[in-house]
Amino acid sequence: MELEYYYEIVLNKIREEYGTNAPILLEELVENGYDSDTVKQILFKAISEGVVKCYCEGVYFFPRETEFGSPTISPEEVADKKYVQRGGEMFGFYIGAALEQKIGISNQIPSTISIITNTVTSPRTIHIGYMDFSIEPGRIDITTENAAVSQMLEFIDRSDVAFLKENKFAVTNFFKGSGVSKEALHKYVVVYPDSVSRKLIEGGYSFDFA
Repeated sequence: MELEYYYEIVLNKIREEYGTNAPILLEELVENGYDSDTVKQILFKAISEGVVKCYCEGVYFFPRETEFGSPTISPEEVADKKYVQRGGEMFGFYIGAALEQKIGISNQIPSTISIITNTVTSPRTIHIGYMDFSIEPGRIDITTENAAVSQMLEFIDRSDVAFLKENKFAVTNFFKGSGVSKEALHKYVVVYPDSVSRKLIEGGYSFDFA
């Protein structure tokens, strides 16, 4: 079948599925059943016609003008979709200064955003747009069900007891709000070093989740 015949049909279907000014990953299209070679041809043709923009290798979007000027997508949006979540499924989470900002215990703007994910097998630094991301593999297979508790345990592991005590109220509220329970902590803490269990007790967290 000639490309011209189904170019508009496939392109419109992709636009309906992903919308405008939102990252579209080539790997995601292939995962969702699109033929790799065919969809590449369609995207390249759409780029040449100005219908689609390529943000970086393997990442595209349908541009739509906004009141803020030229349409684009952000490095954070791309990284979140590649390494943290898509299609309603979690396979990664943020750690470090980016997480501390979300918890509300730091105003520091990180030069590198740290993510733990299932999508890599060894640590690496990835450059997306104008930002750097530190990507690490997790200790367990991250799922929607265990992402929050895994994130909390990684946070505990990387923090000292004094810091944990100082920020206990904010940290406890954040992770309780994310759905972390006593049962989940008991189930997954065994995957981590013994020091994590000690920090949970010494920091007073074991009582908050009792």
